[in-house]
Amino acid sequence: MAFDMFADQISEKFEHNEEYIFTYINQLEEYPLLNWIWSEYYKSPRISAEQSNGIVHELISLSALHKSDKQLANTISRVLPFFSFCYKNDLTVKTASD
Repeated sequence: MAFDMFADQISEKFEHNEEYIFTYINQLEEYPLLNWIWSEYYKSPRISAEQSNGIVHELISLSALHKSDKQLANTISRVLPFFSFCYKNDLTVKTASD
């Protein structure tokens, strides 16, 4: 299932084959926001601008720990600008999952 994210006129998503990203953070205290997204994944949560900022930092940390995973790196490098834009422009992210 895709996890679609929308804010203002921009959008991004986690594709079904990218959900494995959440197995890396499974209940680790260092990733509270990514764990929150995973726990709310099918409930279409709203993500505040402040949460987007925290997600950016958690994704950077996750990427640094798993440098050899090219698919993970590609996913993170694709969604980072979305969350950064949302933070910088004080946008709330609306989500929907299939």
